[in-house]
Amino acid sequence: MDLRKQKVGVELRKLGIEHEKMRVIVVMDASGSMSEEYLKGKVQETLERLVPVASRLDTDGQLEFLYYADRFLDLGTVDEHSMEGFVGTQMPQERSGAGFLTLAFGWGRRKKAQEAARQGQPDFASLGMGNNEPPVMNEVRRKHREDRQPTPTLVLFITDGGIYTDKEIEQILRDSSREDLFWQFVGLGNQNYGILRRLDTLAGRAVDNAGFFAVDDIAQISDEELYQRLLSELPTWLRAARAAGIIR
Repeated sequence: MDLRKQKVGVELRKLGIEHEKMRVIVVMDASGSMSEEYLKGKVQETLERLVPVASRLDTDGQLEFLYYADRFLDLGTVDEHSMEGFVGTQMPQERSGAGFLTLAFGWGRRKKAQEAARQGQPDFASLGMGNNEPPVMNEVRRKHREDRQPTPTLVLFITDGGIYTDKEIEQILRDSSREDLFWQFVGLGNQNYGILRRLDTLAGRAVDNAGFFAVDDIAQISDEELYQRLLSELPTWLRAARAAGIIR
């Protein structure tokens, strides 16, 4: 952890933004096609590599964490002291005690939701197994607006593709371009990323407020490369957002 924090610090210095502070949010894909990534521990490993970004950038070192599939689930915050086993090697939906097929086809989902509510636990079964990005993106915007934090927000959005709500995502990115909010999308594998591959040509935005890169296997790239790719577009956005009066 300490070494990874140092590597993030080195990259921030290279980019000239080592004194910046940002709220950091991770949105993690929990759709059915991600099941193997969870089973192999790659999602847990990815989280452990993202926490150091918040440790260096966020004022309190906390990483806010949301799952999404058909719906979304906000799990609050995670940091270097609580990250071990936070994701583990199960799809989050399976924490409800239901099997994969039961969750995929909706059998017993209402019963699992009722059980979770009675026990005061997160309703993991409610996530479903599909891909639906706009609701979680709108939730991130709502949290960002209502919490009124004085620092801009960096959203690390991890997905294995299956993007099909292009028009809705385009509109969210246009609308949020007037907010101090930067979306960094990371694609896992080589799936259909839809509008994410065309972010650089998306017109109608106050500033360019989003980046995207895809990797075949995030576990196979070095920490240095990962942090460079995650953070490389921030300086340009910060300058443009300040020039436009979006960041004060």
